[in-house]
Amino acid sequence: MSTMGLQDLLEKVHRDRQLDFRQYRQGTLTRRLRRRLKATRSGTYAGYARALDSDPDEYDRLANELAIHVTGFFRDQAAFRALREIVPASLVANGTKDVGIWCAGCAMGEEPYSVATLVLEVCREQDANKGLQILATDIDGRALHQAREGLLPRKAAQQIAPALLERYLVPEGASPRIGPPIVGDSRSATASQQPVSRSRHGPGNRPENHQASPGPDLGGITAWGGQRVSLRYPTRG
Repeated sequence: MSTMGLQDLLEKVHRDRQLDFRQYRQGTLTRRLRRRLKATRSGTYAGYARALDSDPDEYDRLANELAIHVTGFFRDQAAFRALREIVPASLVANGTKDVGIWCAGCAMGEEPYSVATLVLEVCREQDANKGLQILATDIDGRALHQAREGLLPRKAAQQIAPALLERYLVPEGASPRIGPPIVGDSRSATASQQPVSRSRHGPGNRPENHQASPGPDLGGITAWGGQRVSLRYPTRG
């Protein structure tokens, strides 16, 4: 243990918590790990491993430290163009089934909210009566908290077309907030009551006419009628 190296520590983290940082750049890892070693007064990686064993919450603090959140509304234009071509056929192939999407590493929420906007637009164009559920996960609890708030950075207003901005976002000061067609009132959700969509979208339920309404309690997870995006920690095996 006294000669534990960086890769040994990463193997331990992966083994204990299924958090895999082994492919990160070594410079980034050592720089960010140095802050956790200092915070826990651990002089070595072996000492830090002991800190992880004695304080399991330190795994979450480590994940928050190492997580990299580079995101934006419709950030990867090529990927969203490709998704835009795939979605119509997928809606047809899915028949009457609801649409389910998983966004892993959702950061502050711009990606799943972008995906929700794109799919709802396709449904709107096709008059498709589809339910939409998006599960968005991230290992950083702070990022999830910000994502649940639905308050986007000011730059988001420049990253989305004016028509979409009007339909799906609500102005709030200098920053836009995700509107009822996607999340309803996400600020009412708590860590144990995370929004899950049970609503449908079709000719009689346009996004611009949608009103959020309380839904049933689903074993501790409250479903709001207007909420289509559920943000939570990934399941760990």
